Amino acid sequence: MRLIAQQVGVYLPPEYKHYRKGHTDWYSQIYLGSDKNIHYEVSRPWNKAGRQVEIGLHLETRDRDYNLRLLAQLDHYLMQIRDELQADVLADVWDRGWTKIYELHSDQELNDDWLQYVAERLAKFVVVVQPIFERARLENDTKT
Repeated sequence: MRLIAQQVGVYLPPEYKHYRKGHTDWYSQIYLGSDKNIHYEVSRPWNKAGRQVEIGLHLETRDRDYNLRLLAQLDHYLMQIRDELQADVLADVWDRGWTKIYELHSDQELNDDWLQYVAERLAKFVVVVQPIFERARLENDTKT
Protein backbone atom coordinates (compact mmCIF):
# COMPACT_ATOMS: atom_id res chain seq x y z
CA MET A 1 0.00 0.00 0.00
CA ARG A 2 2.95 2.31 0.60
CA LEU A 3 3.69 2.38 -3.12
CA ILE A 4 0.29 3.87 -3.95
CA ALA A 5 0.98 7.04 -1.93
CA GLN A 6 4.36 7.33 -3.65
CA GLN A 7 3.08 6.65 -7.17
CA VAL A 8 0.01 8.90 -7.04
CA GLY A 9 2.21 11.99 -7.36
CA VAL A 10 3.16 10.98 -10.88
CA TYR A 11 -0.49 11.35 -11.94
CA LEU A 12 -1.42 14.49 -9.98
CA PRO A 13 -1.38 17.97 -11.52
CA PRO A 14 1.12 20.51 -10.10
CA GLU A 15 -1.38 22.10 -7.68
CA TYR A 16 -1.72 18.77 -5.81
CA LYS A 17 1.84 17.47 -5.95
CA HIS A 18 2.79 18.84 -2.51
CA TYR A 19 0.92 16.24 -0.50
CA ARG A 20 1.91 14.39 2.63
CA LYS A 21 1.45 10.67 2.91
CA GLY A 22 0.84 7.97 5.45
CA HIS A 23 0.35 4.22 5.20
CA THR A 24 0.05 0.92 6.96
CA ASP A 25 -0.18 -2.59 5.59
CA TRP A 26 -3.92 -2.14 4.93
CA TYR A 27 -4.29 1.48 3.79
CA SER A 28 -2.52 4.37 2.10
CA GLN A 29 -3.40 8.02 2.73
CA ILE A 30 -2.53 11.36 1.20
CA TYR A 31 -3.18 14.71 2.88
CA LEU A 32 -3.56 17.87 0.84
CA GLY A 33 -4.22 20.25 3.70
CA SER A 34 -2.95 20.85 7.19
CA ASP A 35 -5.54 18.58 8.86
CA LYS A 36 -4.51 14.92 8.60
CA ASN A 37 -8.04 13.96 9.67
CA ILE A 38 -9.25 15.02 6.23
CA HIS A 39 -7.49 12.85 3.69
CA TYR A 40 -7.77 10.66 0.63
CA GLU A 41 -7.41 6.99 1.35
CA VAL A 42 -7.03 3.68 -0.45
CA SER A 43 -7.87 0.65 1.66
CA ARG A 44 -8.77 -3.00 1.19
CA PRO A 45 -11.74 -3.63 3.48
CA TRP A 46 -13.72 -6.83 3.77
CA ASN A 47 -17.48 -6.62 3.30
CA LYS A 48 -20.34 -8.90 2.24
CA ALA A 49 -18.94 -9.03 -1.30
CA GLY A 50 -15.50 -10.08 -0.03
CA ARG A 51 -12.37 -7.97 -0.07
CA GLN A 52 -12.58 -4.83 -2.17
CA VAL A 53 -10.44 -1.79 -2.84
CA GLU A 54 -11.92 1.47 -1.57
CA ILE A 55 -10.74 4.83 -2.90
CA GLY A 56 -12.19 7.88 -1.22
CA LEU A 57 -12.12 11.14 0.69
CA HIS A 58 -12.36 10.60 4.44
CA LEU A 59 -13.60 13.28 6.83
CA GLU A 60 -12.40 12.04 10.22
CA THR A 61 -12.26 15.14 12.40
CA ARG A 62 -13.27 14.87 16.04
CA ASP A 63 -16.21 17.18 15.34
CA ARG A 64 -18.99 14.82 14.26
CA ASP A 65 -21.29 17.70 13.28
CA TYR A 66 -18.59 19.25 11.10
CA ASN A 67 -18.05 15.93 9.31
CA LEU A 68 -21.80 15.58 8.76
CA ARG A 69 -22.16 19.15 7.46
CA LEU A 70 -19.32 18.65 4.99
CA LEU A 71 -20.79 15.34 3.85
CA ALA A 72 -24.17 17.04 3.33
CA GLN A 73 -22.46 19.73 1.23
CA LEU A 74 -20.60 17.10 -0.80
CA ASP A 75 -23.84 15.18 -1.26
CA HIS A 76 -25.18 18.12 -3.31
CA TYR A 77 -22.39 17.43 -5.83
CA LEU A 78 -22.55 13.63 -5.76
CA MET A 79 -24.17 13.27 -9.20
CA GLN A 80 -21.52 15.57 -10.71
CA ILE A 81 -18.76 13.55 -9.02
CA ARG A 82 -20.26 10.30 -10.30
CA ASP A 83 -20.50 11.70 -13.82
CA GLU A 84 -16.92 12.97 -13.85
CA LEU A 85 -15.47 9.79 -12.37
CA GLN A 86 -17.82 7.52 -14.30
CA ALA A 87 -18.23 5.48 -11.14
CA ASP A 88 -20.77 4.71 -8.48
CA VAL A 89 -19.45 7.03 -5.79
CA LEU A 90 -21.09 6.53 -2.40
CA ALA A 91 -21.51 8.88 0.55
CA ASP A 92 -21.50 7.29 3.98
CA VAL A 93 -21.42 7.94 7.71
CA TRP A 94 -19.39 5.43 9.63
CA ASP A 95 -17.37 4.84 12.78
CA ARG A 96 -16.91 7.62 15.41
CA GLY A 97 -19.00 10.17 13.50
CA TRP A 98 -16.63 10.04 10.57
CA THR A 99 -17.89 10.41 7.01
CA LYS A 100 -16.57 9.60 3.56
CA ILE A 101 -17.30 9.59 -0.12
CA TYR A 102 -15.77 6.66 -1.97
CA GLU A 103 -15.83 4.19 -4.81
CA LEU A 104 -15.26 0.44 -4.64
CA HIS A 105 -13.27 -1.77 -6.98
CA SER A 106 -12.78 -5.52 -7.09
CA ASP A 107 -9.65 -6.55 -5.26
CA GLN A 108 -6.86 -8.02 -7.31
CA GLU A 109 -3.36 -9.29 -6.78
CA LEU A 110 -1.11 -6.43 -5.65
CA ASN A 111 1.18 -6.45 -8.66
CA ASP A 112 2.77 -3.44 -10.37
CA ASP A 113 -0.03 -3.06 -12.96
CA TRP A 114 -2.75 -3.08 -10.31
CA LEU A 115 -0.90 -0.66 -8.05
CA GLN A 116 -0.40 1.69 -11.01
CA TYR A 117 -4.13 1.49 -11.84
CA VAL A 118 -5.08 2.28 -8.23
CA ALA A 119 -2.61 5.18 -8.06
CA GLU A 120 -4.03 6.60 -11.30
CA ARG A 121 -7.58 6.15 -10.02
CA LEU A 122 -6.73 7.86 -6.71
CA ALA A 123 -5.22 10.78 -8.63
CA LYS A 124 -8.36 11.10 -10.74
CA PHE A 125 -10.49 10.97 -7.58
CA VAL A 126 -8.43 13.81 -6.10
CA VAL A 127 -8.57 15.91 -9.28
CA VAL A 128 -12.36 15.58 -9.46
CA VAL A 129 -13.25 15.76 -5.77
CA GLN A 130 -10.76 18.23 -4.29
CA PRO A 131 -12.12 21.38 -6.02
CA ILE A 132 -15.65 20.33 -5.08
CA PHE A 133 -14.56 19.62 -1.51
CA GLU A 134 -12.90 23.04 -1.27
CA ARG A 135 -16.13 24.66 -2.51
CA ALA A 136 -18.21 22.60 -0.05
CA ARG A 137 -15.90 23.51 2.82
CA LEU A 138 -16.12 27.19 1.91
CA GLU A 139 -19.93 27.00 1.71
CA ASN A 140 -20.03 25.24 5.08
CA ASP A 141 -17.65 27.70 6.74
CA THR A 142 -19.58 30.74 5.51
CA LYS A 143 -22.84 29.30 6.92
CA THR A 144 -21.43 28.73 10.41
